[in-house]
Amino acid sequence: MSYQNLIGLLEHVAPDALVELRQHHPDERSLLSSSRELGETDSKISAAQRAALIDLVRTSVLKLKPGADALASTIRDRMKAISRMKFFGALVASVAGGFGAVLTSLGVGNQWIAPIGAGAGMLGGVVGLVADQFERSPSGFRIAALDEYSKLLDMIGELELIRIQVERDGVLPLPEQQLEAMLEKLDKYALQISRLIRA
Repeated sequence: MSYQNLIGLLEHVAPDALVELRQHHPDERSLLSSSRELGETDSKISAAQRAALIDLVRTSVLKLKPGADALASTIRDRMKAISRMKFFGALVASVAGGFGAVLTSLGVGNQWIAPIGAGAGMLGGVVGLVADQFERSPSGFRIAALDEYSKLLDMIGELELIRIQVERDGVLPLPEQQLEAMLEKLDKYALQISRLIRA
């Protein structure tokens, strides 16, 4: 059991919470470490390990959800800005083409229609290209895309579901497999959040 991505993200975004967790469970430091363990581990979870893992899930949900909410808001705002830029670029190119066609059909100023129409069309194209670049991170990863936004919304919903299930653990104890599945899911989400933070 190693949740490197999750622990690594907590070390980055909530180091105090992780230190507190390690102090609360001093015998389970290996579970709460981002270092990779070599060799086989015991597949059965002890009561002390279970308590540490439940606290890890609680802490993780409390610290990851605000970060995921902020990322979703940032991506949504960026998607709106990109949509407006693309609309403006398409509008400028369309109006320039239509205006040039009307002026040509009226026979007004033929020597100026072509350069002005071409310049306006170019401006629309440049705005569209800038919008495409604004959508990507420096590495070329599309961070302001609808699929990334929908993944984040799904993640936020799953984090809330995990929070509810863990809060009910005192009444309805979570099976070991479900606890491990939650931690694996949180580890995957931590990797996704880390990737978006670095992008």
